[in-house]
Amino acid sequence: MTPGTQPPAARVTSLDVARLANVSQSAVSRTFTPGASVSEKTRERVLAAAAHLGYRPNILARSLITGRSNMVGLVLSELSNPYYPPLLEKLSGALQAQGRHLLLFTVPHDQDVETLIPRVLQYQVDAVVICAGTVSSGMAAACARDRRPVLLLNRTASHPQADHVLCDNEDGGRQAAAALIAAGCQRLGLIHGQSGTMTADLRARGFLAEAARAAVPVRQADGGFTAAGGAEAARCLLTGPEAPVDGLFAANDLMALEALRVAETLGRSVPQDLKIIGFDDIPDAARFGLSTLRQPLEDLVQALAAQLEARLNGAPAAPPQVLPVCLIRRASLGAA
Repeated sequence: MTPGTQPPAARVTSLDVARLANVSQSAVSRTFTPGASVSEKTRERVLAAAAHLGYRPNILARSLITGRSNMVGLVLSELSNPYYPPLLEKLSGALQAQGRHLLLFTVPHDQDVETLIPRVLQYQVDAVVICAGTVSSGMAAACARDRRPVLLLNRTASHPQADHVLCDNEDGGRQAAAALIAAGCQRLGLIHGQSGTMTADLRARGFLAEAARAAVPVRQADGGFTAAGGAEAARCLLTGPEAPVDGLFAANDLMALEALRVAETLGRSVPQDLKIIGFDDIPDAARFGLSTLRQPLEDLVQALAAQLEARLNGAPAAPPQVLPVCLIRRASLGAA
């Protein structure tokens, strides 16, 4: 030890708090355990003693005793999509209200979600929430074998122990086609999301089915759910030897906003000779007058949090919860 320095102070323990508050050590533990039973008088004494001593509970040590980390692993796509930050904020808030915390993992476009799951499980999370890529039944099974509930947000997997909370993506695509056709569009364009992902495929399926029912032709281009991909797809659908489309649906707002920009550079007037609809209702959609299918983000998060609470208390997997989306009409679709 360097001359003149003081030895480090001993760590304050729960036993120190118990002695000062004149309660049992288990009462201290219950005070700092969300949902545990403890009288208000005891709680006040413990908290006052803890504040006086500067005590902080050791969450890691407690997890070794209880077998619970109170952490939930969240697997997301890259955060470049503006849809994800509000989702992350709402989900984090909902789980913190339950005394749980998120451990975030992101999946780059060139990486498969399945390769990330073993790493997530290494952190001894109590459950895994997946909102990225395509989820295989093998991924859900891996979590189940590790006795970790797996909950899928806007994803599906054919495994009986996986929970699913999602919006009605297929009906959203159907609503988009119906709105464009009702607005007088006769040549529709579809900017597909990332092929092979459930959300992209269901939105496309609903859109194409409604267009086929009305016998309206559809041209398609793949935008990959990215801004650059959306711009390239929009340019393809609005130029070339074929007659340009007069109604355009993009599988997310990020691509739809790029379609608005490309249309302007090409001299296409929106909504006079081109109408555009997106999906998600991110903040910039309202700013730029983009019509879109709004996901019920708050309802999705609350449903997921409720199911997570149930699963961690021993409930079996529930039937898939499918929540409706609604069309938000703005300038890009014209007057109702």
